[in-house]
Amino acid sequence: MTVYNDPIENRPPPKRRRAYQIFTPGIPFYRDVRVLRLVAQIVFAVLFIGTLAVTWISLTTNLEQSQIALDFGVYKRSFAAGLPEGIPFDTEWDWAGNLDLANSTIFPVWIVLWLGIAYYAYTRLRQRNRQLAIIAAAVIVLLIPLHPTIISELDKAVSPYLFPKSNTRAIISGIVNTLRVVVLSVFASTLLGVLIGIGLLSTNYLVRTVSHVYVEIFRNTPLLVQLVLIYQGALLILPIVANSMTSPDKIGPLRFYEKFYVVNVRAFSFPKLNPTDTAAWFYGGLIVGLIVGYLVRRWRIRVQELTGTPSRTWLFVIPLFIVCMITGWLIAGGWPLSSGPFNVEYPQFGRFNIEGGTQISTPFMSLFSALTLYTTAFIADIVRAGIQSVPKGQVEAARSLGLSGPQVLGMVVLPQALRLIIPPLGNQYVNIGKNSSLGLAVGYADTYQAVQLVNNESGQSVPLFVGMMIIYLALSLLFSLLTNLLNTTTRLRTR
Repeated sequence: MTVYNDPIENRPPPKRRRAYQIFTPGIPFYRDVRVLRLVAQIVFAVLFIGTLAVTWISLTTNLEQSQIALDFGVYKRSFAAGLPEGIPFDTEWDWAGNLDLANSTIFPVWIVLWLGIAYYAYTRLRQRNRQLAIIAAAVIVLLIPLHPTIISELDKAVSPYLFPKSNTRAIISGIVNTLRVVVLSVFASTLLGVLIGIGLLSTNYLVRTVSHVYVEIFRNTPLLVQLVLIYQGALLILPIVANSMTSPDKIGPLRFYEKFYVVNVRAFSFPKLNPTDTAAWFYGGLIVGLIVGYLVRRWRIRVQELTGTPSRTWLFVIPLFIVCMITGWLIAGGWPLSSGPFNVEYPQFGRFNIEGGTQISTPFMSLFSALTLYTTAFIADIVRAGIQSVPKGQVEAARSLGLSGPQVLGMVVLPQALRLIIPPLGNQYVNIGKNSSLGLAVGYADTYQAVQLVNNESGQSVPLFVGMMIIYLALSLLFSLLTNLLNTTTRLRTR
């Protein structure tokens, strides 16, 4: 019997491409995927750099023809105008120019930075990525001896920009106003969005219908229209300062000598709590209450897992937290009630305006309300989609075990829905940060208005608006980072 050799077995082994070789042996370069990718990247880089060069040449040429000098030192100039609200920028910052005070002020930031890098090195080491862990450890070793030099050079670099009434200080005040409305809108829209998203799936006809109507109205109308409508239709119709709406002086037999609220077309005024020297004891009581509550919650959940008895966490946590809070109040001198860790400052009628207390301007209220109501509609739809992504079999299994509706929602549905809810939720947070620039339409002193006022005085639109773009970019990247970190804690872990 004749045995023929298999031609496939007699073929020579294919040539392997070495790591430093661009071309794959045996394949024409015009068909090699690696070569085509490299050429495409080079072409894109050349086009991108060329576009930037043409844009820069066109910009400098137009500025020269308009006799406008491109001056990034505009941030060092004085700010002649004023902002209607925000942190004061006409006072001296003690740490600016004082190296010792600046060092003590920034030192906690360095501690947080070192701890963050150390935690990153620890996580990379647990993932058996020794190279990144060694690099992170080397960064810590280099930062510690360079700390005094970095603080000294940083203080010299930023001091010329932080004198009172400087353009930089005015822009910082606008940034603080932007962060204030953005952070509050994020919390409020998240809370309302979850509630309305659950309401969209409610078995109650009235709750479900109202939730659907809310989402359709606020999701399908422009944010600017809602903002102007709230400002002009709800807040500008409030009385003037002389005819302000105030809390009643007498309710039944009780008589009040101070105003608990004052509302007019300019602002909403409420009492303000000014901390005293003993307020640290009260804050300590709150921190102890939070720690004790967290430990008790873990203990009760552990008991439920071992014995099967209901944890009833809040029946233990809330009384303990209240006891710790009252204890801190008493230690801080909170008895009798007239004294304690805080002094109450009530709003009073001044000569031309309301003085004292906490004042929330009507532009802030309108921007906060519009951002919250608009974003809530999108978050509600995201929550609804996330809840519906959970298989119905798991819901039915949880109900067969005797779990109530809130228990099924909190223990079975929402933990699984978060994996789909959090990524698009981060996009809505980024939109809140960018949409806050619409505050200019109602006169809110945010970053955009501060930069616009500086531009009106200096005419340096390019450096100012480039800086503003960097500010909003940093805000968006911060929300993206926080969302990604939160997403890593809720993602499904498998082998």
